[in-house]
Amino acid sequence: MKYEKKYVKILSIILLVLISYIYILPCISYGATVTQEVKTGIENFPKTYQDKLIKLKELHPNWNFEAYYTGIEWNELIQNETGEVLHKRSVVPSYYSNLWKCDTCGNDKGWTCASKEIVEYFIDPRNFLNEVNIFQFEELSFNKNIHTLQGVQISVKNTFLDNNVTYYDDEQNKNITRTYADIIIEVAEKTNISPFHIKSKIIQEVGSNGSASVSGTYPGYENYYNFFNYGAHDTGDPIANGLSFAKEKGWNTPYKAILGGAELIGNSYVNQGQNTSYFFKFDVVGDRILKAGESDTVSKTLFFSHQYMTNIMDPYSQSSSVYNTYAQNGNLDATLNFIIPVYNNMETEYHKKPTKYTEADGELYYTNVIKTAGTRDNPTYGSKIVYNLEKDEVVVMLNRKCILSDGVYWDIVMLENGWNVYVESSYMESCKITSSTEQEQEIEIDENNNLITTPTVEINNIIEELKIDNYQLLDSTGMIVTKENEKVATGYKLNLLKDDNKTIEKTYILIKIGDVNGDGKVSASDYVFIKNYIMESQSLTGIWEKAANVNYDDKISAGDYVRIKNYIMEGQAINLN
Repeated sequence: MKYEKKYVKILSIILLVLISYIYILPCISYGATVTQEVKTGIENFPKTYQDKLIKLKELHPNWNFEAYYTGIEWNELIQNETGEVLHKRSVVPSYYSNLWKCDTCGNDKGWTCASKEIVEYFIDPRNFLNEVNIFQFEELSFNKNIHTLQGVQISVKNTFLDNNVTYYDDEQNKNITRTYADIIIEVAEKTNISPFHIKSKIIQEVGSNGSASVSGTYPGYENYYNFFNYGAHDTGDPIANGLSFAKEKGWNTPYKAILGGAELIGNSYVNQGQNTSYFFKFDVVGDRILKAGESDTVSKTLFFSHQYMTNIMDPYSQSSSVYNTYAQNGNLDATLNFIIPVYNNMETEYHKKPTKYTEADGELYYTNVIKTAGTRDNPTYGSKIVYNLEKDEVVVMLNRKCILSDGVYWDIVMLENGWNVYVESSYMESCKITSSTEQEQEIEIDENNNLITTPTVEINNIIEELKIDNYQLLDSTGMIVTKENEKVATGYKLNLLKDDNKTIEKTYILIKIGDVNGDGKVSASDYVFIKNYIMESQSLTGIWEKAANVNYDDKISAGDYVRIKNYIMEGQAINLN
């Protein structure tokens, strides 16, 4: 973690109340103002946001989305988050691709200044409107309906926070023993901050095993704790700097340190309007929380300098942790609010990760996963993973769907380092935008059991495959489907007719991959069917079980509903692979 120096925003004076380490950051356009406003509802977002938000709403009807119109020009935003205004305001790990790094900055303790192109990628909210990464925009306020002690207990499993801690309680005048989960939920209520955010922030700062900052045994700072690394600037010894700050604050118990750190987050960030993880990193709001329907005139001097961290990937990284917490607790369908920024004059095309490849190098594909996809030296799951492709990483396609192995198709792709590797075909998406009708269709005909399994919605595709002229389509109730309403749906029957157009020669039962409820569509309701089956609250047998086997591995598992989510959210074709 890299730490940016933290201080409280002030409108008209240069004196800054420091949290950790003082220096003056350049601001822009003194005296200039913008109008900021918050609008609720998907219809109030720009068109380039709406499609993905609509799909998220299908998956989670209780989720609410607020558009935070920042009033900031896109070009001005990028200038102020790159070295054009201040080097190392946004940084990336030094071992990453040179395309991620600016041309002038060197390695500083494993970090270097981020390039304009990678800043554009991580700061563009539209790149992260999927079920996982949306959590960087989650409102961080406490919600008693979904934030419970049991939920926190689950979330801290396999971390040092899943333990008891004994400390002297000033009010009771005695030593008491409590769990960290108990402390976190109490602190969350007191500070009006999500306990999952508090937990994630602690793990982000000191690691899942803890660090010397929270041991209480660091030489010279025995019995002092700093769970959020406040004051741990890089000059000298970061741990000693942070514990010196803790000593000044009187954080001589874990409870005081967690409460004190959370209060600073609340007072210095959440209650200053920076009430999402995205806003912690990118300071693009005023100095108070705007509610839906409110607007405010904001001085530009308030922007860009008050940022919790410099790591450009931090909001993206945190989103996975928060999502996993909600998933483990069964709270993904709770009523959650997401505040998503909008900038003036954003380009229509999303800003993708920088790549050295161009169309002259061959057919370009990107990784259509939410986090990573492993590439292997052989086309089997048992072979060695040689490289993990990250979300939206670009490769050159050498051989598409060249091998069927372990029940899936594999591609051969060329990485930026020149390696040729295998990757599961379903993880790769062409950089060329294609309509759903242009996507590959694969139809499987089981003559022994009279079944036709297909990802297509068009009956004509099946007719062409069978090379027949006369047929009759029946819905799941046995009623004849008229030509105008023909579609492929699980449970429908296709009668092949003889030349008299009356006599039935053969009957097939249709199975549309992903259509688990038989309505002919692949939607959130199918996702719920599979999820309920896995949780043993729903049965699926026969053709319905086959329809749910989206990844074609002869079993119903999390991989199937993940693929349905990818189809809904990312437009990934559902093929038999």
